[in-house]
Amino acid sequence: MNRLVLIGIIVAALVLVAVLWLIRSRRLQERHALFWIIGAIVIAVLGISEPALNAVSDALGIAYPPSALFLIVVAFLGLALLDAVITISKQTDRIRSLAQDVALLSEQVHAQSDADPHTTVRDPSSKPPER
Repeated sequence: MNRLVLIGIIVAALVLVAVLWLIRSRRLQERHALFWIIGAIVIAVLGISEPALNAVSDALGIAYPPSALFLIVVAFLGLALLDAVITISKQTDRIRSLAQDVALLSEQVHAQSDADPHTTVRDPSSKPPER
């Protein structure tokens, strides 16, 4: 077993343990966890199984099998990064939309309170009254 392959297996095992810990502490959603678990397992299996790694490297036309493993890891990380950027973009759009909705609702509440002087409106930035 090559040193690079051994390092790949160790890193895959560490990623698997970290993902399981993040799931357990509810800091990682299942959708993302499944992606990382599958990636870690594929990398570990390719690192452990020399014939499988040789077959993949031959299929990719790479003469040195550990380089194929490194390429797979880089491709996996690129996909993970792309998924993260897509998620951030969606969340940014959602936050912007929610902020606009809050501003419109706040304006409506203030317009109603100006029309009816007997209505009291609590300032949303202030702390709620203690009971």
